[in-house]
Amino acid sequence: MNRYAHELPSEVIAVLAAARGGVVRVGVEGRSKHVEGFQVCEIELASGHIITVCADGYDLEFKFEVFPITAKLSPSAQPDEMKSSETQPMLLQAPVAIALLQTEDWLDPSIPCPDTIGENPVMQRGGLPGEAPATAIAACTYIGGVEFRGSTGGVLTIVTLPFPYSIYVSDFPESGEIDRRAYAAVSLDENQPL
Repeated sequence: MNRYAHELPSEVIAVLAAARGGVVRVGVEGRSKHVEGFQVCEIELASGHIITVCADGYDLEFKFEVFPITAKLSPSAQPDEMKSSETQPMLLQAPVAIALLQTEDWLDPSIPCPDTIGENPVMQRGGLPGEAPATAIAACTYIGGVEFRGSTGGVLTIVTLPFPYSIYVSDFPESGEIDRRAYAAVSLDENQPL
């Protein structure tokens, strides 16, 4: 089996850490009529800055790509500059705890692929890191999401979805559903399982 590990860049970790001071609003944009999820989530921080969270994409080998989470900070943005088509207030009181959500995807030719087109289809599956079966031909562990927990209990979860460049945002029902059990929470600071 070919094994891959995609590390989250330090600049993305630094951007996500900016949310420790609190969150006041969240917005989403880029929803497709035929696909669950959104393309972008914008998080307005208590400082007035905006964090833009979306999915990144990496082709690892033929028929195998993964979509880690990524984030950018807009240091000069003001709250009224959020571009999101749907926004709502969200109060995550400081200090906000941040967990990276680690997952694993794999290619497994032993899983039947009914109703597919093309030659030699192969199924891509996902689950907890280390769950790839022995029949898998390739596996990749990566950070597929992030969870923000306010000091008074509020939670915002953002996870990349299997459809390319789509994300789930917990406060928006149109995001679809995720299996939270397929992600291991890793502390943003220590990169240690929680």
